[in-house]
Amino acid sequence: MSLSILRSDRGSLEQVIMNLARNSCEAIRRLKRKIQLDKDREHKKHESKGWLNLGLIYIETGSFRQALEAFQLVCFMEMDSLHSLIGTCYTELGQLEIAQRELDRGLQLSKEQFKERNECAAWRQYGDFCLRKTEIYEAQACYEKSIAIARRKRFFDFEGHALHGLGDHYRLICDVGSACQHYNQALKIATIAGYYHLEAKVRVGLARLALAERDYESVEREAAKVLKIAEKCSYKVQATEAHLLLARVARSLGEEAKECQHLKAAHALVEQTEHYWTKQELIELEQRT
Repeated sequence: MSLSILRSDRGSLEQVIMNLARNSCEAIRRLKRKIQLDKDREHKKHESKGWLNLGLIYIETGSFRQALEAFQLVCFMEMDSLHSLIGTCYTELGQLEIAQRELDRGLQLSKEQFKERNECAAWRQYGDFCLRKTEIYEAQACYEKSIAIARRKRFFDFEGHALHGLGDHYRLICDVGSACQHYNQALKIATIAGYYHLEAKVRVGLARLALAERDYESVEREAAKVLKIAEKCSYKVQATEAHLLLARVARSLGEEAKECQHLKAAHALVEQTEHYWTKQELIELEQRT
């Protein structure tokens, strides 16, 4: 496959991954090769875009520190989306003060520069940040602003991610019907468009919803689908979440060997990602053992 596909100006991870048969490891390999070629030719702009795309892939695969390293090599440092992406990395690493500073800057720049696609993404990323801080209704407002822009401009990928965020919002306030509605809308976008990462995130949400209802069969079904996608695309955070959900099911059913197996798998993944939120969930589960 030609490396020319990596010259796209579209900053969506899903588009990059789809062009590489959703093989994250292959995408990373080819991007690094493309970056080196641009560096040798002193094509600074193309090299920067390469680092940006590499950082995007690292985020989706749960390699947040590698993503931050890649973003440091992007030369147009005042780009609004770059601040928001850096903010996303710090959110997932649990460094919320730095995250908020970067997200504020990204949102401000996207508005000042009238970049609606970036503003749409920034509102969704801010919603994710608010959910992590358990600012549930602030998150809802952010997601709704993102969806409004996405629907007006037909940004289907961003609409799907914001719908997933709203699904999480409604799940956390125990509105099962609204959570299912938004998750299913997001899942429809993910499956039609082939956005594997979005699909994995939505299925984690559906599994968490089923766990709250003690529908263990549905938890296992959704978690198995997440693991299948995660194995193919190297989505380590979603794989961790699936193992933690399966560990909870195993504990509820008194299946100690299965529980230990899933906790061990989750522990290995957390060591790789340094993902703050799944690490906290893992600690909580292990302390209850």
